[in-house]
Amino acid sequence: MDEAQRKRETVLRQHSFFQLKVHLVSGRNLIAMDKSGTSDPYVKFKLGSRLLFKSKTVHKELNPTFDEVFTVPIEDPFQPINIKVTIFISLAWSFRAFRAFLMNFSIGVSTKNFSA
Repeated sequence: MDEAQRKRETVLRQHSFFQLKVHLVSGRNLIAMDKSGTSDPYVKFKLGSRLLFKSKTVHKELNPTFDEVFTVPIEDPFQPINIKVTIFISLAWSFRAFRAFLMNFSIGVSTKNFSA
């Protein structure tokens, strides 16, 4: 570890609490899943098996705008974290509600992006 890295870690370790702010903006060109040619998408963010955030459901939309923000506490800023993002579609047929998996991916966060 070089001197600049050591100095940066020392400065960051002086703070007892770190936060990662996540802004879910929108989705584009989602798959139509309803008979009407639209979908009712929502998004879940997980860290391991822990649910961090579930967005609102945007009804009848293939290009949803969520514009939702949430904050994740970071215990150790020097340990990378992977947040699993899953997009679901709410389905309702004859008074029964279902959900269909649409897509998932992970976001990796590391201290490379932090500045001291």
